[in-house]
Amino acid sequence: MDSDFGIPRELSELQKLRSIYEPDLPPCLQGTTVRVEFGDSTTAADAAGARTISRYFPTLTVSPWLTFLGQLLKVGIVFCGRQSPGGHNVVWGLLNALKIHNPNSTLLGFLGGSEGLFAQRTLEITDEVLSTYKNQGVTSNTDAAQLAETFAEAKCSTKVVGVPVTLNGDLKNQFVETNVGFDTICKVNSQLISNVCTDALSAEKYYYFIRLMGRKASHVALECTLQSHPNMVILGEEVAASKLTLFDLTKQICDAVQVRAEQDKYHGVILLPEGLIESIPEVYALLKLLLYPESDDSAQLSQIETEKLLAHLVQAEMSKRLKEGTYKGKKFNAICHFFGYQARGSVPSKFDCDYAYVLGHICYHILAAGLNGYMATVTNLKNPVNKWRCGAAPITAMMTVKRWAQSPGATSIGKPAIHPAAVDLKGKAYELLRENAIKFLMDDLYRNPGPLQFEGPGADAKPLTLCVEDQDYMGRIKKLQDYLDKVLELLYSPNSVIAILHDVKTMVLVSKQERMIFNVPTNEIYTKVALPSCKIAEYRTKIESIPFNRVFHMTVAATTPYESRGGCLVISTSNVQHPKDEEISFLLKTNSIFNGLVELAGGKAKLLDWISTTIPKGYPLPQ
Repeated sequence: MDSDFGIPRELSELQKLRSIYEPDLPPCLQGTTVRVEFGDSTTAADAAGARTISRYFPTLTVSPWLTFLGQLLKVGIVFCGRQSPGGHNVVWGLLNALKIHNPNSTLLGFLGGSEGLFAQRTLEITDEVLSTYKNQGVTSNTDAAQLAETFAEAKCSTKVVGVPVTLNGDLKNQFVETNVGFDTICKVNSQLISNVCTDALSAEKYYYFIRLMGRKASHVALECTLQSHPNMVILGEEVAASKLTLFDLTKQICDAVQVRAEQDKYHGVILLPEGLIESIPEVYALLKLLLYPESDDSAQLSQIETEKLLAHLVQAEMSKRLKEGTYKGKKFNAICHFFGYQARGSVPSKFDCDYAYVLGHICYHILAAGLNGYMATVTNLKNPVNKWRCGAAPITAMMTVKRWAQSPGATSIGKPAIHPAAVDLKGKAYELLRENAIKFLMDDLYRNPGPLQFEGPGADAKPLTLCVEDQDYMGRIKKLQDYLDKVLELLYSPNSVIAILHDVKTMVLVSKQERMIFNVPTNEIYTKVALPSCKIAEYRTKIESIPFNRVFHMTVAATTPYESRGGCLVISTSNVQHPKDEEISFLLKTNSIFNGLVELAGGKAKLLDWISTTIPKGYPLPQ
């Protein structure tokens, strides 16, 4: 909560209008009865760090992910980290859910964030306290996981639930599509950037260097670029992937300025993510020595005026080129800005209000189910609220372990944490940026989305990076499961064939994060069963009659119960116990089923990568 500790605030007319807005709920959270459906058990996001994470969180790492399909509690809520618009709606949604299911339940807010938690400074949250905070702006879930594990080890009944609230948009994985506050931050920043673009086009003599808040990852910079179309954006992930030096970046910008000058354009807008400087190797090592580190051992990037550094270097290089005669245009002039604090205190967007409110309701259902160490999740967010899918995932399933090279042959292993997700340089959002980069640079295609809208045109707009990507991993898992269930219905007769499909389902339905594997399948999947010899012809006839273009191919073979052959996984579902029995090898061909999987995965290469990273070493075979 804010420092006024719940005292009603004086609201503007717009704030009063926003405070009476009632967010919608998905159908699965409506009513008083919600069913919790448990999915497969999950493991860590990084196989290399799985053992380390399991040592730190032994009771949490075996938790399954959940899906919500439709008691008296005392719940505490604490905000950690940077402010993010929409966080108050998590509190509102949680309070409403508590009161719907038991009016005597209590919600406590810890004052002052983590310090208030340890100092036990609390305030009971009521409708009156929340009345001036609904749909208003506000103030790492690694701490939540640590608390949850501590309580679990101590046999304490207290449960801990995390909520994806961060303005940086870097808490992204197969369970979390975006974060509360990211949409608001990007829309407010995009309007400010667009205003600067208009000014640059009018004055025709300034280059604006704009740094955007967002920590190490460049999600905010990418989203704002797609919304406002500045002339250039330099993503930290691009710099890291290409190993660009400070000189390389300076030359890249100067070359762009010179090309524009040849078209008599002496203005422009260049976006820089807050974490850009951290991606430049020769600079970051020095920064960590000079700046006080944050809790995750990273430098405090908001203190580093990267935009001024680059503007100075570019100005010096352009002056040098002008003197040498390699540049014959007008004098280069730069103006610098840092956009961050202006946006994170904004009144939240309609999307962030709805998203946070739904997450608050999910938190209640996680707690009511007695679950610990989970993060509330919503998927299918690019669709209307009534199509959102609500659930929860263990926080440990999102963790990785950092490793640092201290010297040749020696590494230092860090603690498990939910590390920021970088911009995917193979993703659709980045591809969209690359497709338009030259046009943005040369043609001044500035786009002004205007102020943040709460009603009418633009009010329902969602982040472009969310809409262009297919991030509904859990939805695709469900679709794939339904697809394979239909195949099971076709193969109704022999139990052995059902066992085969069980093996196939195991490979594609086990959590994507289980990275251990015997070997990488190509385009074929083998499995074996033992059958009486007299039944071979009968089973061959039944299987070949399936209307799937001979999905399965049978051969008689004698193999050990568990082996790998030719880059394919071989599974024996039962041992041969009678002399007259023979092992039948079934080969899943690259026809109907495989092509269906290819379509769902988004390409053959992605499917093979997906399958190759989903089979855990030592996974129990069906009997």
